This record gives sequence, C-alpha cells and structure tokens, in this order.
Amino acid sequence: MASWLIILNVALGLLLMGPLAHGGLALAASLTSWLNVLALFFLLRRRIGFVDGRRIVSSGGKMIAASAVMGLAVWGYAAAFYRYGAPAPERVFHLLAAIALGVALYAGAALAMGLPEAAAVKERVRRRFGGRA
Repeated sequence: MASWLIILNVALGLLLMGPLAHGGLALAASLTSWLNVLALFFLLRRRIGFVDGRRIVSSGGKMIAASAVMGLAVWGYAAAFYRYGAPAPERVFHLLAAIALGVALYAGAALAMGLPEAAAVKERVRRRFGGRA
C-alpha cells in the first residue's frame, strides 16, 4: 500500500505543481497523508474489529482547536516581536520564546477541552517528576 501512496503523491505533486507551485507539492503530500490515515484506519478496523471512530474524531477535533489556539498565538508573537534582520541571538531568543508559548498554550487548551491524551501526558509527567503537574 505504501508504494501506491508514494506513486499517488508523486502524480498529484506533478499535477498540482503547475497551478499551485510549491503549494501544490504541499497539498499533494497532505492529501496522500489523509488517504493513508483513512486506509490504515480501515485496515486496523478489519484486523481488530471495533474501533471507536467517534472518539477518534472527537479527539482530533479538540487537537485541531488546540492547534489553532497555539498557531494564532505563535503567529501573533512572531508578527509582534520577530525581526528577520535582527542579530542571531535575538532571533534565537524569540524563536525559543515562541516555541515555549506554543507548547504552553497547546497543553493548556488541550487540558481545558478535556482531551484524554493531554490528561494522560499530564499524569505521566506528574508521576515522573512528582508534585503537581
């Protein structure tokens, strides 16, 4: 199956590269990635039986919402503070600050939305490092 998806990715890339330039390559990769997710989901379902698709979609929607919160905040931070012509230490500082902001906001949003995976990560961190996580 992977070979067919690689061939499809190349074909879509060639097809979309003309009208969309490098965006066509990104779209081709995204489309084939989603097709791969769907194919693997149905293969998993065939192999193990019941898979709770509603729960997966619910978690995925919450992840997308948390990612949107993170993305907007990091974009806003970068637009306000990051300067491409600035000295390297300043750029590194703002890059690291944007990453820290993104991680904190994604984790906070995921926990606030009750994302089970975020709660599981929080519990593992709490057990690993003790105290309140």
